[in-house]
Amino acid sequence: MGIEEILGDYQGFLDDALGSLTFKGFEIDREFKELDHLCFKTASQKEYDRTVTMLENYGETISENIISGRPIAVIKLDEPINYKGFQIPAVEVPAPKPEGDDGRSGLEHLEFVTVKSLPEFRKDHADLDFDDKNMNREINPVLILRFADFNVKFHNRPLLEVAQIQKETGKI
Repeated sequence: MGIEEILGDYQGFLDDALGSLTFKGFEIDREFKELDHLCFKTASQKEYDRTVTMLENYGETISENIISGRPIAVIKLDEPINYKGFQIPAVEVPAPKPEGDDGRSGLEHLEFVTVKSLPEFRKDHADLDFDDKNMNREINPVLILRFADFNVKFHNRPLLEVAQIQKETGKI
């Protein structure tokens, strides 16, 4: 079994996401340092447990924290996913929210590390409707751009670094 059998058509997902960003005016090669992870959302606790276990055949769970009442695991891959010049080193796997969600599973978002600070980045794209409710997080401020079938998130630190800081400080 390959990682694509767990994640599904991640290349098609990435093609759609990067195509949508390019259409919105982003300069992929200039604005981002790294495409640091993919997020595979699960629809049940059982699927969460199974997905994390299967991904551990391709890497190591480096963190598992309760966020918004549900576990979220970060798996550091032994071999990064290669995609058009990007080396994607991690997969994030959230269990469903306790209050429920849409019941879908699969690739839900990807996250880029921006070259500029988030306020500068946002100013450069002032014409876009970012969700900024997580801009004031202490450890990992995030901007979110929502599309019909996926989200793209932007932050200044790679998820693997954030997970290490969370482990060292105990802050989420």
